Amino acid sequence: MIGRSDLNLERFAGRSWANMLLIGILFIIFGIIMAVCGTDSVNLVIEIGGALLIVFGIADFISYSDITRAGTVALIAGIVLISLAALVGGALILGAGVALAGVLMMCGTKRFLGFNLDRGTRRRNQAWGLVLMAVGVVLAADLAGLADAVMVIGGILVMIAGVLHLIKALDMMGRL
Repeated sequence: MIGRSDLNLERFAGRSWANMLLIGILFIIFGIIMAVCGTDSVNLVIEIGGALLIVFGIADFISYSDITRAGTVALIAGIVLISLAALVGGALILGAGVALAGVLMMCGTKRFLGFNLDRGTRRRNQAWGLVLMAVGVVLAADLAGLADAVMVIGGILVMIAGVLHLIKALDMMGRL
């Protein structure tokens, strides 16, 4: 019997200042790679993302001392991402993943692979869902050569999220 847990990146980060610091540093590194390399970094981003899902899946197993649904999904998704990036190409996989997150947001799903998709209201979720679907199509098809710009903007947003996690880690340590 597979148990049930709630694999949530923010909940994992919020368990301790060290987790929050780790997530912040990883986000900053991830964002720099995305912003500097653009679409050339897509396969690397997919492979790192897959590796992180595997780590979160294993961490979920360890923290719950049981095989959980969320941990199993994270572990399998990480292995599939790494495998598919080599076979199909990272841009298609990343674009499909972003578009899928958009579809799930529009359908009312609260989380996707450990990330919180809920933005408050149904209309806001639907609007963000449409944006994510459009961004996913641009990444997957490289429409009008915009995939590089999307990766740079995405990298900057990921770096900002990393800095916010670092600030929260310092606050959790009592240094702010």
